[in-house]
This record gives sequence, C-alpha cells and structure tokens, in this order.
Amino acid sequence: MSKISSITLKAARIEATDPVESGDISFISGATITIGGSQIAMLPSPPAAGQRSVQLQVNSTKELKPFIQNGSTLSATINYSPTPITARSLQLTLTIHGSLF
Repeated sequence: MSKISSITLKAARIEATDPVESGDISFISGATITIGGSQIAMLPSPPAAGQRSVQLQVNSTKELKPFIQNGSTLSATINYSPTPITARSLQLTLTIHGSLF
C-alpha cells in the first residue's frame, strides 16, 4: 500500500435486489457509511415511493488511506421507517478511487 498515495470514496448506492414487483425501497429512512468513526457518506433524503435504488451523498474529499492502513472498519447503517413486514434484500455498492504516486 506504500505506492498508493490516496484512497477516496467516489460513490455509494443502495438498491433493491428483490423481484421488480417488490423492489420499492421507500421504507429506507436513513443511511450512513462510516470508517474509523468518521462519516463518509449519508442518505440526503428518503427515497420516493416506487424507487428501486438511491445514491448516497459522499464526502469525496475524505482521505481513507490512513484509516485503511491502521485497520479501521468500514460500517454501513441503514434505518427503516416503517420496518418492512417481510425481509428485504438490499445491495450496497461502493466505488473507491485509488491514486498511485
């Protein structure tokens, strides 16, 4: 990792992986992604009814390399309101950018 000069989060997306007819994610009321206690992405507002995916607002200026080097854990928290009656399948996709010297 010594040749990597920078690591940043460029994008984060939550999407339903359920069949199309049950793919509405409007039950998500909030989401945050943190690393080492620092917030690096958040859901700016709940998704609209019928929406199957949502982009999170990313702090793309936050340098992640020191956190990764010291073994910090990347965590994602998703809040629901109301909680879905049946279990739902969601996928979180992170786009990470690394720069070399």
